[in-house]
Amino acid sequence: MSYNNYLIISILMIITIYLLNNIPIALSIEENDTELGYICLSSKASTMAYIRNQESVINDLTNNTSLLGGYSVAVYNTTSDSDDSVFGHALCRGDVTSDECNTCVRNATDSDPCIGSRSGTVWRKYCMVKYSDVNFLETIDTNAFRWTDDIVWMDQSSVYVTKVLMDSVKRAAINNITMYATGEAYVKDYGIVFTLQGMVQCTRDMSADYCKACLDRAIDNLDTRKRGGGVVCGSCYAKFKTI
Repeated sequence: MSYNNYLIISILMIITIYLLNNIPIALSIEENDTELGYICLSSKASTMAYIRNQESVINDLTNNTSLLGGYSVAVYNTTSDSDDSVFGHALCRGDVTSDECNTCVRNATDSDPCIGSRSGTVWRKYCMVKYSDVNFLETIDTNAFRWTDDIVWMDQSSVYVTKVLMDSVKRAAINNITMYATGEAYVKDYGIVFTLQGMVQCTRDMSADYCKACLDRAIDNLDTRKRGGGVVCGSCYAKFKTI
């Protein structure tokens, strides 16, 4: 059996074990929760009613996300004017604890760089928070932030294995009720065997087809020539790391 075929079989076995047991593989992709990036948009001036509704949405997301299994939705409009409607959701990474989820969402909202904007998306390593004056729920948001490792693979087979791994965890997430999946594979570079870890997740308001479409775009934008990196969107994320 060739080395590449062995790697592919190993990847598929790991994903199968995850699906059968519904227990995520413990990954060390991120060790500390820090801000990754943000996008703020303002299409018009905010009324006082809109500001109050926005505050209510943010408070609901802050207080409820960790209590609701790591994903929550909030919608507010206290007037008859649709321009005052605010839509929001928050998602915590599938492997973090309830306390870590709660802390991350609070950090995202307390230090919100989009205060004063009508729409904002804040990405942190453990969670993301989004709110808008446009109903984005059950739609694909591919506004994205990307980062990459500085080290390039020397062995091109490592690039191939990375793509196979990310495609495998994508398919696992689509078929999982939490829309979250992880996986591992082994790659050889510079004569050294490394562990490659992959993780993907979608917001749970989306259908399986929308989740797949979002992850397809996120994974396509990963720089698999590098030893690690990630793409976070408003509706999903994909990331990988070598240890």
